[in-house]
Amino acid sequence: MPSLISVNSQEIKNIGIASYVSPHPQITYIGTTVFNNSESVLDLDWRLNERITETVEACLVTEGLNPVIIDTKEFDEEATSEMISYEDGRWFFSNQNKVKALKEAYDIDAVVIVDQFKSCVIQPCEINQAEGYGLFVRSAFGFKAFYATHHFSPVTYYLNQPGWHGNLVGFIQGASPFSTQLEDFEEPEDYNNISEDEMSKVEIAVENYIDFMGKAVCSSIMPKVGS
Repeated sequence: MPSLISVNSQEIKNIGIASYVSPHPQITYIGTTVFNNSESVLDLDWRLNERITETVEACLVTEGLNPVIIDTKEFDEEATSEMISYEDGRWFFSNQNKVKALKEAYDIDAVVIVDQFKSCVIQPCEINQAEGYGLFVRSAFGFKAFYATHHFSPVTYYLNQPGWHGNLVGFIQGASPFSTQLEDFEEPEDYNNISEDEMSKVEIAVENYIDFMGKAVCSSIMPKVGS
């Protein structure tokens, strides 16, 4: 990804935050054959969008920036997607109307957008994927492994001079940060009626990732005010 040397540090002060993560965790179960596979959304609400927003907001304040919470009902994923592009060696606004609407509504210089995605948890990737966040179970010939998945990531879009970057770039070292193996996880008696308590270790792993993600956002807003 090209550098954002065109962004003027003195123009970055008010930063919007918009999180579009699913309100509910899910369970992805991959068995020995495809006939054992299943996906289900749980009737649990971990307030994840609120947690993400609050974490990023607190970090931005420590950096001397002014966080502005975006109303994601007014500005949904479609309203904030594909605003900025890079082609032939230059950044440009690919949708001026979306950028103008955000700036006029919130008087912001940039916006941090958090989206979830589908990705592999373990290899081979093509058969071990999960969407969003929750519990991933890999079962094969009686052996089972359990993972907490947290497949969502922040991107900062700059709205005065066009540019964007993924905030986790440079912060990922070694294994993927998007899943956590649960070594001492106790298998639930009934996956269809899994309790909040049975999912507590998954929730803790997701919370730890949110803390990591928030710190990455704060450290990677570039350039910082006054730099």
